[in-house]
Amino acid sequence: MFSLNGIHSGSHNARSDLIGHHIGKRWQTEYERLRTRTRAYRYECERPSQTDIDELLSKSVRPFIVHLCKALSPPDSGTALLKDLKPRGDAYE
Repeated sequence: MFSLNGIHSGSHNARSDLIGHHIGKRWQTEYERLRTRTRAYRYECERPSQTDIDELLSKSVRPFIVHLCKALSPPDSGTALLKDLKPRGDAYE
């Protein structure tokens, strides 16, 4: 989204600030949450449970995709992006 408008971030912190400023503080918080969890999975060798993955998808990833799709294009255009993100107990169908 940012790169399409010629905006590039040089670090995760800069990206977080861009998200907070241009998209909203809620999404900045979710970005930080995802960043923290995925860092633990990548560098601290934590293995996410299926519940962890489902929670990240349903509480962070999926709502963000829905938000962006609604903001950038017709409301139903995110269907293809979302069909593979179906955690248990999905509240976004």
